[in-house]
Amino acid sequence: MKLSNAILTVILCAVSALAWTGQKAKMNVPFAFAVENQAMPAGTYFVNAPNMSGIGSIESEAGKRVFFLTRPGTYGAYDPKVKAYATFVPTAKGYVLSEVLMPGASEAQKIPGVKPSPKPVQIALLGR
Repeated sequence: MKLSNAILTVILCAVSALAWTGQKAKMNVPFAFAVENQAMPAGTYFVNAPNMSGIGSIESEAGKRVFFLTRPGTYGAYDPKVKAYATFVPTAKGYVLSEVLMPGASEAQKIPGVKPSPKPVQIALLGR
């Protein structure tokens, strides 16, 4: 029974990922970082907004894509004046992506399991 639930979860996540139609933004990260325990070198990345189930992704220019989970919920009202960003927190092993505020969103989406830091680094998200 547990195995069939695990398979169903994997299938549902894959279907959500394949049906991705979310908003995309670009960022230039000047340092190496991690997302969902995946190492990412410094470089240019494209962030796909988390969908209503809380699944987002980040993709390098070379095509490496990592999916991440945020807390599902309301994403607030659209506001074209919002300055979008990604927040990274320093850890003993380097920087870790902790939250994303997409262009126009009024609420940042936090990645569960990443501890807050008194010295986070914010990187601006740009249009495609």
